[in-house]
Formats: sequence, structure tokens, C-alpha cells
Amino acid sequence: MGRYGSQSNDRYIPLTFPTVGGQLQPQRFQNSVLSLTSAFTPSLLNEAHFSYSRTVNRTAGQNTGNPIAANAGVPFAPTSGPNSGFPETISIGSSSITGLSEGQPWFLTVNTFQWYDGITWIHGSHSIKAGVDIRRIRADAALATHENNQLHFLGAILGRRIRGLLLGDPSTETLVLSPNQPGRFRATSQAYYVLDDWKVSPSLTINAGLRYEYFSPPTELSGLTPVFDATLGGLRFPQQNTTALPGTRRIDPTCRLGCSTAIRSSLRTRIISRPGLALPGGRSRMSRRWCAAATVGITLHPRSST
Repeated sequence: MGRYGSQSNDRYIPLTFPTVGGQLQPQRFQNSVLSLTSAFTPSLLNEAHFSYSRTVNRTAGQNTGNPIAANAGVPFAPTSGPNSGFPETISIGSSSITGLSEGQPWFLTVNTFQWYDGITWIHGSHSIKAGVDIRRIRADAALATHENNQLHFLGAILGRRIRGLLLGDPSTETLVLSPNQPGRFRATSQAYYVLDDWKVSPSLTINAGLRYEYFSPPTELSGLTPVFDATLGGLRFPQQNTTALPGTRRIDPTCRLGCSTAIRSSLRTRIISRPGLALPGGRSRMSRRWCAAATVGITLHPRSST
């Protein structure tokens, strides 16, 4: 069996001025599923699923792609490409027009892959279920924050602020000397379970299960994201501070970008047990209308310290 769904949602948010400040927000959501159910024997059933979902979020100013800031002489503003556009902020202080602004491009694409396989085996008074659920998440983000710069024209006298605006002489400005690097984040989650429904008698069923979960910490492929490093007592930027790498390896050789053993171990070992029982009513007509059930969940994971 297969299924595919798609939804698009394109929005435009205008602001005060028709030619500047508006935001474009195109979004698209897609999901596809393939399922296969196989009955190997009358007492053995297998269910397999594969799904893929894709979420595309885009936020950009209405002048994105039009190098207005670069043509106006704003330093280091992109002259072409999707990050070019109107300045992020032009502030004129306290006046009838306090300023102009336009949001900078923000792109996020998330791809999620899921594999699931589960079996059901009926053996005598036992109904045993077991399965595995694995998910791979790939998130790519591109931000153009401050790339077209922020310009502030300040002063006690309005004429001085207008003069600075006309001459291109801001009081303060925020510049981006090089384009922002895209972030490519990856993470994997795994779950394994086994469950047994044991019908001890016509009026008593015992349910017992065990589940193991592992959520890997997300990693950025280029090493741009800061991570906690116990040897430094704080955050480390892997791409810039490569001298801290040997110390990180001594903490946990399996950690690619430097993170404490306590953080990783608390995510790695997570065992969940779930015993329970069900007791239906007696044989009379009134008592057959109710069923008493109880379930207890227990989570076991190693003690960690930070």
C-alpha cells in the first residue's frame, strides 16, 4: 500500500509601504508512505513501513534578489544571489518615519526518513510483538541575517539625522564581512521493542514489554555550531578552535565534534519496561461490561553528572 500527500501554503505579509518591508513566506509539506503486510503463517504476521517527509520553509523580504542595498553603496552588501535585497534596518530615530526595515532570507529544509518493521507471533496463550523504528533527520538551514546590514542615523536634532541619511553617514551600523555559512544538521533516532500479551486464564491477561531508545545528538557537518567541551569548561567552535580537539578525543573518542561523555551516555542507554495486566469481569451479564487494567512504566538510564 502506498500514500502520498502534498500541501503548499504561500503567504505574503505587507507592511506600511507597498514597495518595501513586505515578507514572502512560501511553504510546502510532502509526505509519502509505503507499507507491506505479510502473513507468513496463520500465527506469524509482519508489517513493514517506509516513510519520507519533506518540509520546506522559506521566509524572505519582498525585495530579496534585488540588490538595492548594494546599489545604494552599503558596504559588503551582496550584489547578486538570493541574499541580496533591501537593508535589514534603516533607523532614523524619533521622527514621523522612524525607519524602514525588511526581513532577510531564512531558509529551512527538513527531510525525515523512517524505517519500521514489526512482527506479531501467536504461540499458544502468548501474543508476542517485536519491532524496530529508525528515523534519520536531515535539516539544512541558510540564514542571511545582517547580510544587507543595519544602519542607524542618530542625533539630538532631526536635521542632523536626515543629513546623515542623505550623505550615507550612519551613526552606527552592523556589517557582515563575509556571507553566513549554511548549517547542515544530521540526527538519528532508534527504537526497539518486544511485547508479550500472555493470557493466563480467560479472566486474566498479563502484558509485559521492553523498549530501548537512542536519540543521537544532532551534528553539523561543517563544524560551524558550538558544542560543550568539558576540557574548556564551556563552548567550543570546532572549525575555529582545532587545538581543543585532542582533549575532546580523550573524553569520548566516538564524539566527532566534542561533547561530554555524560551527555552522550544519558542519550545512548535508555531502556523502558512496561509490565501490566488486564482482568475482565465475571460471567454474569452485568460483570461482563467492565474490565480492570493496570500498567506500570519503568525507565532505566545511567546516572549522569554535569
